[in-house]
Amino acid sequence: MTQLVRTEVEEYEPYFDEETGEYLDKCPYEKYTRGQQAVYTCRCISGRTMNNRQQFVQHFKTKAHTNWLKHLGKDENIKLIKELRIEIGKKDNMIRLQARHLKRSLRNSEMLEKEIGENKKSNESILTYKNELIAELQENIKLLEETSGCSIEYTDVDDENALPAWDLSTIESDSDGSNNSVATG
Repeated sequence: MTQLVRTEVEEYEPYFDEETGEYLDKCPYEKYTRGQQAVYTCRCISGRTMNNRQQFVQHFKTKAHTNWLKHLGKDENIKLIKELRIEIGKKDNMIRLQARHLKRSLRNSEMLEKEIGENKKSNESILTYKNELIAELQENIKLLEETSGCSIEYTDVDDENALPAWDLSTIESDSDGSNNSVATG
C-alpha cells in the first residue's frame, strides 16, 4: 500500500551575517535526520528542488550558487535603492504639490485679509457718513422746530428706537398762531 506524503515547497533564504555584512549558506536540514517534509528551491537556479542535506551541500558548491550568493546583497541593495529612490521621488512630488497648495492658500488668505480691511474701511466711512447725516438731520429738526414753533413727540423714549408717530400726529396751533406743537394720540 502506498501513501501520499504532503510536501511543502519553500524558497531557500541564505543567512545574513551582520558582522561581515555578507550572506552565508546554512543548510535547512539538520544532520542525521530523516523524514523531513519540506522541499526547498533555490533562487539561483529556477526549477531546481532539493529535499535532503546532501543535495544542499552539493548545490552550495556549484558555480551558479556561489556567484548568486556573492552578488545577492548587491542585487538586493540595488533593488532596494531603486525602490527607495522611487519612493523618495513620489514623496518629493507630494511635497511640491502641497507647497503649491500652501502658496495658493496663503495668497487667497492675503487677498481675503486685504478685502476684509477694505470692507472695514468702507464700513467705517459709511458709519461716519451715517452719523454725520443723522447729526445734520437732528440739527435740521431743531432748526425746523425753532422756526416753525412746532415740536415732534416720539412714541418710544429710547433714543435708538425712537420713532415719530407721523400718522398719529396733528399740528395744534393757538388762535394767535405763535405756539404750534405736534401731538400724538
